[in-house]
Amino acid sequence: MSNLTNANSNNAYFITKNNIIETTNNLLYKMVGYHSLINMNIEDFWKLIKLEKHNKYYKITSRSSKVTEVYINEYDLLNVDECLYIFNVKKNYEFEGCSKVLNQLFSDKINGIGIFSLPDLNLIECNKMYLDFLDEPYNSIKSPIGESIFEIISDFEGSSLYEVWENTIETKKSTSLKSIQFFDSEKDCIVYWDMLIAPVDIFDESYLCVIIVDVTENMSNKFQLEQQSLTINKQNRKLEAIIEAMSGCINIIDNKGNFTKKSSLLEDFFEFDENNKIKYELSEFYDINENPISYENNIIYQLLSGNEIIDYKQILKNKDITKYAMVNGKPIFDESGDFEMGVFITNDITEIITQGKIIEEQSKKAQVIIDNISDGLYIVDNNFNITLLNNSAKDIFYEADAIKKLSDSFKHTRYYDMENKLISLEDMPEYRALRGAKVSDYRITAHRPEGKYNFSFSGSPIYDEKGKITMAIICCR
Repeated sequence: MSNLTNANSNNAYFITKNNIIETTNNLLYKMVGYHSLINMNIEDFWKLIKLEKHNKYYKITSRSSKVTEVYINEYDLLNVDECLYIFNVKKNYEFEGCSKVLNQLFSDKINGIGIFSLPDLNLIECNKMYLDFLDEPYNSIKSPIGESIFEIISDFEGSSLYEVWENTIETKKSTSLKSIQFFDSEKDCIVYWDMLIAPVDIFDESYLCVIIVDVTENMSNKFQLEQQSLTINKQNRKLEAIIEAMSGCINIIDNKGNFTKKSSLLEDFFEFDENNKIKYELSEFYDINENPISYENNIIYQLLSGNEIIDYKQILKNKDITKYAMVNGKPIFDESGDFEMGVFITNDITEIITQGKIIEEQSKKAQVIIDNISDGLYIVDNNFNITLLNNSAKDIFYEADAIKKLSDSFKHTRYYDMENKLISLEDMPEYRALRGAKVSDYRITAHRPEGKYNFSFSGSPIYDEKGKITMAIICCR
């Protein structure tokens, strides 16, 4: 026995008696990573190192999940039931240092690299990035080295990916898959991979090399660009519809001030020369306050100068016709920053201005009438703000011009009823009317700094179209 063990001092070995391990050497410990082997049943030991038969050699897996291919020689010793097992590492099996290309691949921090044995498809080597692509527990706690792809991916057999692997192995031709979709349970989202599956021969042995690249970000950017394109197209269609609907209001001028598109207002109102420029000598332009507009301040010149036009109201006069227009416009510049064109919208607001003037005139007349009523008349809204106060009503309040809210009248005045009881703000006729009561001939004595005054108040609530009280109108004398 000593001759055998001495002859194999460079090899890992162990001795059994009655199938129980009695002796081991340090090389065996280093190979398998287990120290408590003495008195272990040999069958349990084979299970511990995941012994797999492959033709003339075996594959074993160490405690650190390192897979090694070995030849195991068994010798019967002189003593009955004693056996010697010597391990010879299969030459050139380990990948470390055997190939600069493989070393470079395994150091890659971007791509996941995995090497599988053939034909059993056991994972014999991979880098950290490849582990990150796997589901639990193989991506963290449990190492997948030595495990079959069918163990690592539970639903691999029968899948479309399995068929691709099979075809690659049979044809011995590389296969490239683009944008494979997976659900990442840890991130709770869809991820996308590119995958290269390539048969490789290393030292007369065949393996399957799998390279995985995470392209989720690229796919997200692609989807985002597609979505943006759809949004832009949708917005363009909306814009086209808006422009078509507003075609009667839109004007476009080129960089010389010539009209390339005219709104119906301008086309019907002005005369244009052969270059589609307005004949300014036949028209007059005024601002909303009827001040003449010089050429340097007109819309066309402002746009040509690169200025934006916002809600600009102007008066247009041509012969005996007067129009009011609201103008909004923007200059458009080319890639060099030079003026290319101007786009502006003209809205005819003649009717609005005319109606506004009529209403303003009527309001002035109504105010004159209200101010000349001998009785005091004022209106209080539902926030107790005094919104209208005629001249006679100003005599009711002390320093009336300073009163904005009803409560302001209590600063210098006390109000008493006919029984000489102090009246609170909430019992004033304005409050009563805003609560829905009609007040008639409610007599009050006002104690002001300069004296006492007697008044009679009447009032009614005013409702909106929904029946809600919005204000109260009060009359006093």
